[in-house]
Amino acid sequence: MARKETIIDTEVLHSNIKVATLQVPEYAQLLNLIQSPSNPCWTTNTKGLLYWEGYIVVPDLDDLQLQVLHLKHNYILAGHLD
Repeated sequence: MARKETIIDTEVLHSNIKVATLQVPEYAQLLNLIQSPSNPCWTTNTKGLLYWEGYIVVPDLDDLQLQVLHLKHNYILAGHLD
């Protein structure tokens, strides 16, 4: 049985997520608001990615959420490659 493996450059994916985040007005406003530590649930990292409770926020634009799903689901140690 042949396995399909997906190679995703996570740096490119992170860059695409950051660009998409800036395209969603609500997320762009959040990025501005969390410059002060008023709500510890929302944070950013040095690359400018938006986090909610430690998880990267992935906007529902293009196929970014699908790319993340493939990255995590098709990881070789997950055991269920498609």
